[in-house]
Amino acid sequence: MIAVTWESLPLVILTILVGVLGVARLTVILVYDDFPPAMALRNAYWRLVGVGGLWSQLFRCWWCMAIWVAAICIGMYVAGMFFVWAAWIWWISWGILALGYVAPMVIVRDGRD
Repeated sequence: MIAVTWESLPLVILTILVGVLGVARLTVILVYDDFPPAMALRNAYWRLVGVGGLWSQLFRCWWCMAIWVAAICIGMYVAGMFFVWAAWIWWISWGILALGYVAPMVIVRDGRD
């Protein structure tokens, strides 16, 4: 169990924020984006399970994919509690995803056309 105190509260909030934004970005990449590796992964998955199969909706449904991405995020976080290298991997990978989700929102709204 993680003890949340006033001293650790900013880190806890940052961790939750990075996790939520990272899960959102990875879900968008896997379900929606035209990023070639993501498209290749979706196509390979659909070839495996069939385009009309029950499990084919996983890469078409934001709600369906997000729960699995969140499970991966939480699993990596728990591994980071036991291994320092896993904690570094969690912060770097989910941090990149979180920044990659927020930065375009800022860029779009900065007023430059």
